[in-house]
Amino acid sequence: MICAIGDIHGCYDPLKALINWLQENIKKHCRQFEYIFIGDYIDRGPSSREVLDYLIDFDEKKTLLMGNHEDMLLMFHYGSEKYKVNGNFWLTENNGGLKTIKALDPSTELDRLVIAETGGHVASRKYIRNNGEFRLESKYENFFNGLKYACVRTIKTKDGEREVLFSHSMPNQTVPIDEILKCSSFEAFHAMRKHYHLQTKETNLWNRTFLTEPFEKYIIVHGHTPTFYAEHFMGSITAPDNKPAYSEKAVEDSSVLLTTAKTDKAVLQIDIDTGLVYGKKLSALLLPETESERMLFTGPERLPGAVSFNLVSGYHSDYIENDFSLNDYLDF
Repeated sequence: MICAIGDIHGCYDPLKALINWLQENIKKHCRQFEYIFIGDYIDRGPSSREVLDYLIDFDEKKTLLMGNHEDMLLMFHYGSEKYKVNGNFWLTENNGGLKTIKALDPSTELDRLVIAETGGHVASRKYIRNNGEFRLESKYENFFNGLKYACVRTIKTKDGEREVLFSHSMPNQTVPIDEILKCSSFEAFHAMRKHYHLQTKETNLWNRTFLTEPFEKYIIVHGHTPTFYAEHFMGSITAPDNKPAYSEKAVEDSSVLLTTAKTDKAVLQIDIDTGLVYGKKLSALLLPETESERMLFTGPERLPGAVSFNLVSGYHSDYIENDFSLNDYLDF
């Protein structure tokens, strides 16, 4: 079984609660179980360091993908030319970089220096360079450098196998998927970006495109765009009957969001960023890899296709809500 988990953004308690529930209620039904974390582990939330420590020590089969917030941290840490172009975007209060810097390097004076130099308005400075004020421990540097930029898995449906591509956000269709899959480092990824003449926000760490037609042979599973805000980026995605070609319920209640093809209603992409750090949900998407796992999604006692740790009623909330059954969309 594949279990993909959406954007965490420094919210440790919900992550731990969701994982514990999955271990106790879902994993026991499966011979194999792989967690795929979709990126954005840090920033904005209160516990970025605790989240990283938890994921580093998490002793399960796991694949961890790069998010745009980890990419921004590495840009700043390495003083890359791309960070110069982007200015101090990561350090602004909205993105939470200064809070993460202080969490990962408690002795740093960088937060005080930045506030003193900018009067609290970080964006007013064209470029603040890390001159050694932010010291990143090797275990965290190794963690960030070990993140993958995408991965592909095969799932089972009633009609056969489907290829699923997991990425922090939508891949740019001018870049061959194999080029993204083979990226093994921050440097390699940005060399690839330059080769294809892409701006940072056109890459699969930032791109907010929603599909109207299939992306090669893949279903795309991604995060990055909170589902409650996704409609803002969808433009005129409609089916032939002029009805939305996406799950409206997801936009309304911040659950997992699917978009479907205009012609045959096939699933094109699944957005699993359900707005945790905005007080919404942390969601896990479950996808079967074998015939026996596929059968767990059918029948009266079927497993849910997606579960969420719901934060609408507060930071600490102890119930799991089923968003939908994948059987309704992927025909398990």
